[in-house]
Amino acid sequence: MILMYILLPIFGALPLLIILFRMRNARRIKTNGIPTEAVVAKITPLPRSVASLVLEYVAELKGEKFLFTGKATATVGQYKLGDKIPIYYLPDNPYKMSLQNQQGFNFLLVFTILIFLFILYATFQMEELINPTM
Repeated sequence: MILMYILLPIFGALPLLIILFRMRNARRIKTNGIPTEAVVAKITPLPRSVASLVLEYVAELKGEKFLFTGKATATVGQYKLGDKIPIYYLPDNPYKMSLQNQQGFNFLLVFTILIFLFILYATFQMEELINPTM
């Protein structure tokens, strides 16, 4: 039973840790990255009014310019084929890129914090159900 009290909060913290890791990576790319413009090459609609974008951008690697592709998500209708989007890419690894104005992390951060708090609350409630005080 003690294993359940340890594993439940850990599983509740995993989404939060993943979001924090991705936020840190996006911030690192923005601070250390090189700004450029990417062109929307392909749009694939996903469920719930979200679209997956394939972005193409030219980046310099070891003195030569190459065409790279990256993926991003946006709301359906926000971008059209051929639209230009400002991005940042890492000079040592141009495959790692980040949009200049990513706004989805704030909502996901709050959502994952709420999930973690709910699981903590549920763990304590489970303890009270198993061992009621008289």
